[in-house]
Amino acid sequence: MSSPRRVSIVACLATCLLALLLQACGTGGPAAPAAAADTSANATVSATPTPAPAATGKVGAPVVAGSTTITVSKVSNDTKLIDGQKARNGNTFVIADLQIENTGADTLSYGQFDFVLQDAAGKQYSNVVSLDSHFVRQGDLAKGEKANGILAFEIGKDAKGLVLVYQHPGITPIEIQLQ
Repeated sequence: MSSPRRVSIVACLATCLLALLLQACGTGGPAAPAAAADTSANATVSATPTPAPAATGKVGAPVVAGSTTITVSKVSNDTKLIDGQKARNGNTFVIADLQIENTGADTLSYGQFDFVLQDAAGKQYSNVVSLDSHFVRQGDLAKGEKANGILAFEIGKDAKGLVLVYQHPGITPIEIQLQ
């Protein structure tokens, strides 16, 4: 490459870099006027948006939140799972058979870790991981598609007031009363 050509390429790259920096930092021109503050008695201040209340339901009934429908068809307790895992002494597994359905136009992503079990004392339990094909995994559902599977949670035998909670980013939480 000739020296004048190198200088032209370097100058071009420097100009592009300068343009990107100016765009990222702003043009340096006068700032837009700030919006006037509402000082009326009716003004409200909120540091964080209030989350939408959870959609609630019970076993056997579809619960809808936006374009997500979750139906828990059956709940059982056992000390052993179908893959052979055994509950620790004094514990049991709560096993929920469920269906997730996408009723919206956009793809719905879901996963087993979107679910937790919560008892009346507020303690949350993560679901048991299993390689068994009957367990809910993760995936994507197109409009009208459904996924079926089970979730299992190991809890103390004395846990009461169990609620299955579905929390996925951008979707209203769903709470299903299991007992």
